[in-house]
Amino acid sequence: MLVSIVYIILGIYILNIIIGLTRLSAKRIIQWLIYTRITYILLFMFNIILAFRVFHNNNIEALITVLLIVSSSIMVEINYSNKQRSSLKNINVTLLIISILALIIFNLIIVLK
Repeated sequence: MLVSIVYIILGIYILNIIIGLTRLSAKRIIQWLIYTRITYILLFMFNIILAFRVFHNNNIEALITVLLIVSSSIMVEINYSNKQRSSLKNINVTLLIISILALIIFNLIIVLK
């Protein structure tokens, strides 16, 4: 049940990022930044709960997952600030995609172990 909630929130998080980074007006960018912040706070909370539940079996993977959530939220903030200044860089978007994919992979590792 908890894993399903984490993946639903992760899907909403990815959709918020995609929609927010494709907006053109500054007002809509800020609005989607707020939605994205809400979802990554929820994702962080539920992944902390999941990490505590599986820490005795998968301690390294649980810590890496939490660190990946923090790094992905930092990359989201960097990308949104660059988008607001109209200077969105490809390397930042690439790093964001890599951190989200790594987050998905490590969540799968935790669940499947």
